Amino acid sequence: MWNLVSAVIGGLIGGGFAILAVWVAHRNDLQRQHKTKQAEMKGFYHALLTETQVLWEQYMWGMGKHLESLSQGEPLLSYYPVTQDYFTVFEKNAHLIGQVQNVGLRQSVVEVYTKAKGLIDSYRFCNHLVSEYENKMVLAAETNNPLHIRLRDALLQSITQYTGKLKESHNAMKEKIVALSRMLNREIENTQ
Repeated sequence: MWNLVSAVIGGLIGGGFAILAVWVAHRNDLQRQHKTKQAEMKGFYHALLTETQVLWEQYMWGMGKHLESLSQGEPLLSYYPVTQDYFTVFEKNAHLIGQVQNVGLRQSVVEVYTKAKGLIDSYRFCNHLVSEYENKMVLAAETNNPLHIRLRDALLQSITQYTGKLKESHNAMKEKIVALSRMLNREIENTQ
């Protein structure tokens, strides 16, 4: 009987240690997973920050600076060659956006990238308008046809109005980029 009791007690103690060992291993595994996820998110934040800063600086160096230099009511009659996809980090890591715990940061990231794509589309449309305007300018000069002259003038007026909208979008984007950069830097500092 005594052997049976000691066998049961030994089994309980051994089982308890086994359960404790499994629990400790599980807890350690969860901590490793958490650290790995934190490192991945921190890398994602760094990459987003770098991408937004580099793209914005490149844009400001060229068309952004030119757009800002235009006077009120002056049309943008330059082409801005937008021919590729510029948001590699954002698009290749879109699955991480939903894992951003900071709701304000998540909204800001999505908003900046969505508005940036919209700004690119606006430049593409402006390029189209400028191309049409140049065509009508040539036709008006060659033919002196009142129809081509009216179309040319109407396109110039459209471009002038559209330039105002582009400037508004540009200025709003500028503010959003600054805010996103601050939020990303804060999140990088706070991520362990």
